[in-house]
Amino acid sequence: MTIEILPPPVPGACCFTNGACIDDIYQSECEAFAGTFVGGKTICATADCIIVDGDECDEAVDVLAGSHSFTTLYASPSSPEPFDSMCVDTYLEWDNSPDIWLRWIATDDGMATFSTCDILSFDTSLVLYESDCENQIACNGDAPNDSNCQIYYSLIEHSVTYGTSYYIRIGGWQGTVGEGTLTISLDGDNDVAACCYQGDCFDNQTEMQCIDLDGEWQQGETCSSFNCEEIPCHSAFFVQTPHSSIDAWYASNSTSDPSSGILYNRAEYVDVGSTNSIAFWG
Repeated sequence: MTIEILPPPVPGACCFTNGACIDDIYQSECEAFAGTFVGGKTICATADCIIVDGDECDEAVDVLAGSHSFTTLYASPSSPEPFDSMCVDTYLEWDNSPDIWLRWIATDDGMATFSTCDILSFDTSLVLYESDCENQIACNGDAPNDSNCQIYYSLIEHSVTYGTSYYIRIGGWQGTVGEGTLTISLDGDNDVAACCYQGDCFDNQTEMQCIDLDGEWQQGETCSSFNCEEIPCHSAFFVQTPHSSIDAWYASNSTSDPSSGILYNRAEYVDVGSTNSIAFWG
């Protein structure tokens, strides 16, 4: 039998997820207050207390529809653990995973999609809560294979209600951590977004309004973030003999050829003094 006398504990720095740090505290005291003990004889002045955005649900990061980068590196596990009865056979396997939380408020009634698809990301697990951090409504470990995503990404599609808060909890399979991208999209009854028409962008258009305009609806985008100018034949150019300032300018179709006796009706008479650019369609 060997008897050893353990040395007394040595205090040090204690880090918290909000970036705070306390000096001269024992490990047992630090852990009792959900802190991370840096080590004996360490001090806050040299400790690396990393702040993880959204490490707990009451610190959830507010997001809008679209794509958002996230990291679970250095995050701490939240409690309680999610239950997988809503996503059986998708390999949620949370296993006390470090996780982060995001909060999204539905801008319309409809079907929302939450995806961690990112070819450079890790094996994620995803849980969705409605209204608060305890009302779990959906989960997913592994979504169907997609060549544009990592092998084991997560996907949740769920109906949402306008004005309701939804908490997105991102962890990893069997506690895996890493970096990735969460993408939120909403197919809503009255959802509005950017509408591209002939190189121009029109904001706050519903999908039907954009279709009526014969444009292309860019779900989840605004004109400030989406470039509509990349239109077909963007590199096309034409040469025209200069006119004098008193001549009339016409916009005609490409089969107008008076010299050969072929003259189709012109599309439009352009009654302007000058022009900077011409977009030719057809």
